[in-house]
Order: sequence, then structure tokens, then C-alpha cells
Amino acid sequence: HVDSSQSHVDSSQSHVDSSQSPQRAPESFTNNHTSSPGLGCQERVRYNPLRPQHTCMQVSGYVRLATAKRLTTEIEDFLRQVEPTEQSRRHRDDIVLEVTAAVRECWPDARVEVYGSFATDLFLPHSDVDLLVMKAEASENKSALQIVSERLRCLTWCRYMKPIQNASVPVVKLTADVSLLPSANLPDAALAPRYPFNPEHLQQQHQVEQPCTGAEACIAVDVTLDCNIGDAPIALRDFVIHHLDRLPMMRGLVLVLKHFMFQQGLNDAYKGGLTSHSLILLLIFYFNIPEVWAAYEAALDPESEGYIDKEWWYGEWLMRVMQWLSEFPFSDVGIVVEPMSYVPLTNYGFGILTTGECDPELPDLDASGIAMPRSKAQANLLHIEDPFNKGNIAKGSFEWWLVRRTLQAAYHMLRTHEEPSPLLRIYGGVAEGKSPLAAILDRAHVAARVDALLKHKTNKHMLTATF
Repeated sequence: HVDSSQSHVDSSQSHVDSSQSPQRAPESFTNNHTSSPGLGCQERVRYNPLRPQHTCMQVSGYVRLATAKRLTTEIEDFLRQVEPTEQSRRHRDDIVLEVTAAVRECWPDARVEVYGSFATDLFLPHSDVDLLVMKAEASENKSALQIVSERLRCLTWCRYMKPIQNASVPVVKLTADVSLLPSANLPDAALAPRYPFNPEHLQQQHQVEQPCTGAEACIAVDVTLDCNIGDAPIALRDFVIHHLDRLPMMRGLVLVLKHFMFQQGLNDAYKGGLTSHSLILLLIFYFNIPEVWAAYEAALDPESEGYIDKEWWYGEWLMRVMQWLSEFPFSDVGIVVEPMSYVPLTNYGFGILTTGECDPELPDLDASGIAMPRSKAQANLLHIEDPFNKGNIAKGSFEWWLVRRTLQAAYHMLRTHEEPSPLLRIYGGVAEGKSPLAAILDRAHVAARVDALLKHKTNKHMLTATF
């Protein structure tokens, strides 16, 4: 176990701890800095994703400020559009109540807990409802999954159902027809179609026999049995709620990034995408990095040089988060959210954590300090240790390499976005620039930028090899 606040490295253990408290930066990470983390108005800051610092807004150029302002306006509008209606909440409450009643008919002592995005208020109109059945028991002839599946199949609103017995965690996937729920007879029962709904995506996600067609609104439901996970999802739910209370701004960023992953087709856990759980833990970890936490506190203080005005707020923080997600060495360094620490996954990652610097020119080191070639066995893997259940919660994200490239392309689009000045728009007849948020939500535009960046990288390597 290696404490990063100490100057020496104990090579006998595999973990490298960061500061125990998010309020204080590790000493070894601050020895080379003349200013406090996140504070001070520096014109240029060399970005180190292990201890991210950013140029403060007062000295940022017009392009950065204009992009942040435009993004903030669009994000606030997006959040208003996807804010759940009272009717959509009623639909989900109906599902919870009816599944709970059905489960208790099977096992009177069973308990049904709500977890996931609906429980943490991080759900979008296309989000599913996650339910955990506690104390489910098998009979002599049937498994617990078979028993509950047969009962849930009888629910009037259950359009499609698929039990998955062979998964690491037994789960029943349902599709609820909103028009058949009890609350559908209340005024304004139909869900407002303000949000893009893709029936084909729902069909693929749940492997149902028939898709929802036309204007029908469906809600996906996952009923999980606690055979192998215990109450870990409930503990994780409470953990997320706690951090959302500490950082209310994080909710808006999570919703934007969740929708970004959905639009790119990279949010499906069964296809190797980045799950909502992993995404939320990544953001919790980021905001608890000492430098980021100090910058967040400074951003709230109007007297601080690091203050971020509300007109730049969401846009600036979205760009900061996406830069970190794009540049952190996830293939070499894993993260532990609670307690906050790092895990070296490769020899190169060990070298990064030994110095506290993320530099591509660093030599690869083994535990004894001998240079070694970088192992590619761990390449393109994402490692996030589950705070309440031993193991890597992101082990199913086998398409992380694609998620990573997509995030890098989207951040590059935001970083290079240019807004025409007001004078050019008023007197020069220049039209307003393309929406930066709409650009990164457009799968075709992001894919084109991915191809362009890969081509540029390939040409750069060929040029370097020539000389």
C-alpha cells in the first residue's frame, strides 16, 4: 500500500493512495507548485490529469469564455427540457408499487428496493427503473428467477419480458407500456414527447421479441435478485445521493454526459459501453481530487481569483470534466473512489504514480525502478473499484477504447469551437456559430472528428519516423 503523501514508494503493495481527505492535496503532489491547488490566477497551466489545474476565467481568452457561455445557456435549456414531469414520476412510482406487490405474493418477507438513476434523481426520459429484490428464495422445482418471472409476466402493463439466468447477477428485464399503468387515466397522462425516444434502441437493449411502435411510450424495468451482490446497490445509491448533496452542480453534468453516451450508442452495458454507475463514480472521483475540490470552492467565491460566473458555470465545468476524461491515463492507472486512491495497472502506471506526474515521456518502471517495456495486456481497460462490492465495477466496459476516443473527439470539438464576436454578428452579417452542445451530441459529427484525429495522429507518427 503506497501513500502518495509520502516521498518514498513501498513496492510491496499494489495501491497508491491519494490524500485521505478531499480537502487537502497530497504533499508530493504540491511540492513542485508555488501556489495552492486550484487557486491563483495563472496565465498558463501545464495540465496534469493526476492533479488537474486550469487557467482561471479572468485570463481566459474570448474563445474560451464565449464557448463556456454558449454551452452554459444550452445546458440550462437542455436540463429544463429533460426535467421529469410529475406524470413521468407517477408512472415510475406505479411500476415500483406493482412490482413490489407481485414480489411479495411470491415471498411475503421479501423486500424491494429502488436504486439506480430513478432513486438518485439522475434519470432521463429514456432511463430505466432499477429494482433490487431482497430475500428471494428458490423452491424445490424452480429458481427464484423463474418464480418471479412467472408472476411479473401477469402484470397488465408488462409488454415484454426476458429473464437472464446466466448473467453474473440474475435479472428480469421488462418493458412497461405507459398507457396501461394506473396513472395513465389521470389528466395529462401521456408523456410529453420533448425528448428523443428510439424504440429500436429499447428493443435492442432488452432483446424483446417485438419493438414498441408508433407513438407508444415505454419504460424499461430491471428487476435484479440479490443472489451475488447483497445490498451493495443500496449502499451505492446512498453514496451517490450523499455526494450529490455536497455537489448539486454535478447532477446537471451527469445528465448531459449520460445523454451524450446515449446519443453515441455507448451507454449499453451489455455491449461494452460505459454504464451510468461508472460515469457517476468517475465524476465523484474527479471532484474529490484535492486540486479540483479547491478549484470548486474557489469558483463559488466571488472574491476569489478562481471565481466562475454563473453565465460560464456549466460550460466551463463540462469542458474541464471532458478534458480529464480524455487525458487521464485510465489504461495504466485505476481509481478507487472510497477511500480515494489510485491503482497502478501497468509498469508505466507505477512510474506515473511514483513521480506524481503524467508525462508520456516517462520511462516505464517496475517495482525496483528498472526500465521495462510498457505492457499492452491492460490496454484500453477501465478500472473503477466498487466502493461496496469488491472488484472492478467497470469490467464489462470492453468498448472503453471507443468510449475514450469519442470523449476525446467531443472535447476537441469543444476546445476548438469558435463563437463569432457580437460585433461581427451585428455589423458584419456573420451568422451565429453552430451549437457546441448539438455538435457533440451528433453521432455523425463526433465520428468524423474521431476519424480526423486518428488520421492526424497517424500522419504525425509517420513524419516522426521519417526524420
